Amino acid sequence: MKEINILGVSIRERSLKESLALTDSYIKNGALNTVMFVSAKMLLAAGKNPEQKEWIESMDLTICSEPDILRAADIASNSRIREVENDVYFREVIKRLSRGKHSVYLLTEKEEDMQKLKERLGKSGLALNIVAQNSLEAVEENMDRLANHMNDVAADVIISMIPFPKQEMVIVQNKSYVNSEVWFALPMPEEAYVLKEHTHFFRRAWNTLYFSMFKKRVVRYNEDSKTE
Repeated sequence: MKEINILGVSIRERSLKESLALTDSYIKNGALNTVMFVSAKMLLAAGKNPEQKEWIESMDLTICSEPDILRAADIASNSRIREVENDVYFREVIKRLSRGKHSVYLLTEKEEDMQKLKERLGKSGLALNIVAQNSLEAVEENMDRLANHMNDVAADVIISMIPFPKQEMVIVQNKSYVNSEVWFALPMPEEAYVLKEHTHFFRRAWNTLYFSMFKKRVVRYNEDSKTE
C-alpha cells in the first residue's frame, strides 16, 4: 500500500492482489465497508472542496478508475496501467459476486439511470443475484426511507452509480445505518475524462490532451505546496 496525494486528496493506492484480498475480507467481516472508484475529474473537484475531500478519504478502499491518476503521481508501472485500463479489479469483483451468489442491491440517482448501471454490470456476461433496485428519485431523496428499504432487503452488496459528490454524501450519511457487507460506488460514465469508447485516433488524441492538462494541474499544485 502506498499513500499518494493528488491535488490535496490522500488516496491509498494498493496492488490488484491487495485490493481483492481486502474486498474478500469485507464480505465476511460483518460490517459495512465502502469501495469507491475515483476519477481524475472527481479529484479536481474535491481538491477545491474540503468536505468532498473528507468524503473520499473516509472510504475504506479507493480504486483508481483512470490510469492518468497513477501517471500524475509518478507511480504507474506498465502492468498497473493495463489493470486500470482493462478494469481488472471490477471484473474480478463481479466474478466473485456471481460465483458466490451474493445478493446485490442496485442504486442510482434517477430511475432512468438504472439501465446505464445494468449495462455497466452486464459487460462481464456474468449473472448477478440482483434482489432489489432503487433510486434516490423514488424515495424522494429521503435517507431514512432509503436505509429502511436497504435493510428490509438485507442484500450482501450494494452497487451504486450516482453523480459525484451526491454519491459520496449518500454513503457517508447511510453507512452507520445499513446492514450490508460492501458498498461499491461507481462513477457515472460522463464523469470520466478518459474516453474508452470512440474511434481509436480520436480517443488517443483526446486522452493525450487530457492527461497533459491534468498532469500540469498536479505539478502546479505540488510546486505551490512546496512554496507555502
